[in-house]
Amino acid sequence: MLQRIRETVRRDNKSILLAALLSGSFFVGKLQAVHAAPNLLAIQGMLTALLFCGLFVTFRLFSGAVASHVALEMVDGEETNRQLVRLFVIYKEVVKTVVGVSLTLGWLAGLLFITEHFAGTVLVVPVLLGCALSALVFGMTYLFTSFVDHIHYPH
Repeated sequence: MLQRIRETVRRDNKSILLAALLSGSFFVGKLQAVHAAPNLLAIQGMLTALLFCGLFVTFRLFSGAVASHVALEMVDGEETNRQLVRLFVIYKEVVKTVVGVSLTLGWLAGLLFITEHFAGTVLVVPVLLGCALSALVFGMTYLFTSFVDHIHYPH
């Protein structure tokens, strides 16, 4: 098990370095607040560790998705366009990520609206409306990602 983890870390050091850089800058940026209240150092360290883990998983999943889509987009015997295909796939993944984040924020705003607007009614009404909104946003997300995944690199 440990050997497998070591191989993964060695193979995917870009995700670790990028996550360490971003979480380290988060930690360094908050050091002034830690000097004002020394008991915040442990809390800041735990938040930095959680941020590092989240960023590592995010970058690892993103790079795995890019690698699998590049393998699908490549045509046999065509190695000259590998960088262009990779750039195209990264662009598609970034577009899907941006749209996904936007839809998630809209979903959260819709749930907050439903909760505030229908707070005085029976509990079943906001729950059913929230489930309907969730199904709608999930359907929109699925349709968009399916649409973008059907766009292939022009060979």
